Amino acid sequence: MNDWLLVDALDGPGGMARTEKDDEGFLWDLGGHVIHSHFSSFDQALSIHKDWQSPARGGWVRVNEQWCPTPIQQSLGNLSEGLKIQQELSMMAGSSEHNQEQNKENCYGDNSDSLSEYFSRSFGPTLNRVFFTPFNKKQWAWPLEDLTSDWTNLRSGSKLANVPEPARTLEVKTAPQDISMFPYPRFGTGSLWNSISRSLPSERQIYGVSVIALDPERRVAMLSTGEEIHFSRCVSTIPLKSLLHLAGVGGGDELKHSSTTAIGLGFQGPLPKVLEAKTWIFAADENVAFHRATIPTNFSASMSGPGRWNILFETSMSQHRRLKQATREELVQDHLQQLREWDAIGLDEEPVSVYYRHLDFGYPLPFRGRDAILDGRHTGGEDEGGLLTKLERQGIVSRGRFGGWRYESSNQDYAFQQGIEAIDFVNEGVPEKTYWPGRTAASLP
Repeated sequence: MNDWLLVDALDGPGGMARTEKDDEGFLWDLGGHVIHSHFSSFDQALSIHKDWQSPARGGWVRVNEQWCPTPIQQSLGNLSEGLKIQQELSMMAGSSEHNQEQNKENCYGDNSDSLSEYFSRSFGPTLNRVFFTPFNKKQWAWPLEDLTSDWTNLRSGSKLANVPEPARTLEVKTAPQDISMFPYPRFGTGSLWNSISRSLPSERQIYGVSVIALDPERRVAMLSTGEEIHFSRCVSTIPLKSLLHLAGVGGGDELKHSSTTAIGLGFQGPLPKVLEAKTWIFAADENVAFHRATIPTNFSASMSGPGRWNILFETSMSQHRRLKQATREELVQDHLQQLREWDAIGLDEEPVSVYYRHLDFGYPLPFRGRDAILDGRHTGGEDEGGLLTKLERQGIVSRGRFGGWRYESSNQDYAFQQGIEAIDFVNEGVPEKTYWPGRTAASLP
């Protein structure tokens, strides 16, 4: 396929996987990205980039002012209520009612539990109260009763359980269960996508230009430069809500999402001992604003530079989670307070750099009833289908993290494979497999 043009509103490649440099030279990914591959095509793309590090996974939970290695359900001995949790899990395991398959159809037309029901059924009242409910309310910023649990088994298309079973012992763990190494670009995930971009014809890539309108009937994209681009088919990763508006198709108000505020703090001096061997910290306590902190220095020393270290905090918000400390400065002070409580910094110690990004589109929520809205045909709806089908019948294929609105298939490798399959579909009619297993896209005009 030689007749193509990529238009990106950002000033460079990578999207939500880009890396940004602040005024003090610290590097920041937009979140704690881990690169792994389920596809040979992505393996080939990774081989284009040559400068890699091999950090070890180091996931920790901070709950009730305690450190607990991940996964928390297999580190019960590290929790003050571990014995109580163990007793509850033993009772649940012996209950025939607990082990019975739940096949009833709910009012959303599927057989899945809500996320709230899933956690209660899987982990019992105490572990659910201590970690799963408060953490997930913070991460999703949405009532768990309104979210499906499907992603726990199908995250990124995997058929294996994404949430490990609880342990049956009270062994005190001193390290996370998974400390395996993973590939990470020396200068952040964005450098990978820069390398891939450089391997493609530069004249077919336009950055820093937005699509401000789409005319599906005329097959024209209007750009922020005033230029009009004529196309035969369009593959879009614009958030589906926005794309529907740009194309004048209508709909999309039912799609639910949260926003994410990312704040990075850069410090002079050696990495604090308490943060050594930690790559991610998951914060469950409700009085703490953020849900996840990532230590970029532990991914690659080049993310901070010699004699320095940095940490990135992520906070989700929505109409269901409005924080008192919602401004940039308030969140910075909240995060500094946590670092002081961890004994990571002194009482008077201040960062030499503050990085701030607010993303209106943070998480595409796996809300109940979502699939029927995206494609009514998939769930037994009427022939006209859902939002995706309306676009496809006008020659527009919407894929990617927010373009497809399926959280469970939006990691970097899956998003990359979605793009390959979308191009094969619009170019040669080859059925897609990765974006939504079992779904057949509508025929393109």
